[in-house]
Amino acid sequence: MQVSVRMRNVDDRRPLPDHGRLRNALARLLVRVQDMEFSVSNAGMQLLRARTGSVGLGGNGQFTRLTAFDRIAAAERRPWQRGALLEDYEVGLHMILGGYQITHVADTWVSQEGLPRARRLLTQRTRWAQGNLQCLR
Repeated sequence: MQVSVRMRNVDDRRPLPDHGRLRNALARLLVRVQDMEFSVSNAGMQLLRARTGSVGLGGNGQFTRLTAFDRIAAAERRPWQRGALLEDYEVGLHMILGGYQITHVADTWVSQEGLPRARRLLTQRTRWAQGNLQCLR
């Protein structure tokens, strides 16, 4: 199963080191936008995907049975066969293809820190995009 993800530093008012007021305000805004993305857009998409049996595993908030990993490993010789950058998403695809049902639980969540700098966010999202492309095969 996959639970929702929220940004725990969304209301953090501590200034970032060596940043001015404007840059701190922009950093807080960037984190808030990420929180909205995860709590609204991603959660909504997962709820829609639940209707088609295509809920994705990704990042924090995923829970998997060891027996599922063992079954995939027996069939594929290892849980995630091709080494995609998004190994969690890839193993979720193997689970769906192996007949497992993945669900999304919207009424609970795990916390993670949002990225307060645009460059790090761009790096993260570039990695995610590349990892998704790797999972197409």
